[in-house]
Amino acid sequence: KHPSLDIPIILQSLIQLILRSGGLSCVGIFRVAAQVDDILYLRSKLESTSGEIVPNVIEVDDPHIPACVLKYWLSEIRYPIIPSEYYETMTRNPRDWSTIEKVIADFPAVHRNSLYYLINFMQHVVAVSENKMNITNVAIVLSPTLCRCPGVDAIMVMQQTMLESELCVTLLKHIPKVYKIV
Repeated sequence: KHPSLDIPIILQSLIQLILRSGGLSCVGIFRVAAQVDDILYLRSKLESTSGEIVPNVIEVDDPHIPACVLKYWLSEIRYPIIPSEYYETMTRNPRDWSTIEKVIADFPAVHRNSLYYLINFMQHVVAVSENKMNITNVAIVLSPTLCRCPGVDAIMVMQQTMLESELCVTLLKHIPKVYKIV
């Protein structure tokens, strides 16, 4: 609906809903599942908005609901935030920030901006100790939604899981704070 946007409205909206409902200080944010009915309700409300920033339209009390919807959206979008064509390069040396930074610079703008926005938000999550989401925990829950292993072999996919988590740790440590989210 809004091809000129640098960051999808849904990503901005879900992060704002998490923040407004106290998600930064919520223990287990992104690890604790919300009720299925609540998730489905929020998804239907999101689908019915006409391109508006959702927090202006929808109120949510439980931050686990938008957190679950965000993870679902990230895992289901047609073109992942880390584009498939860059997956191998980024997971080959997941701790090599200088190479990763160059690869990210080649991303399409919406992917690069969305990655920076999401990681900048997750850096805030990591910074709040009371939620018990340290950098490793965030990387573990974030990596399956950012990194989509192109392989279909279950053993290969499992082997890649550790590299994907290491990549997410590197992103969380090194991506500069570009967006003022909180």
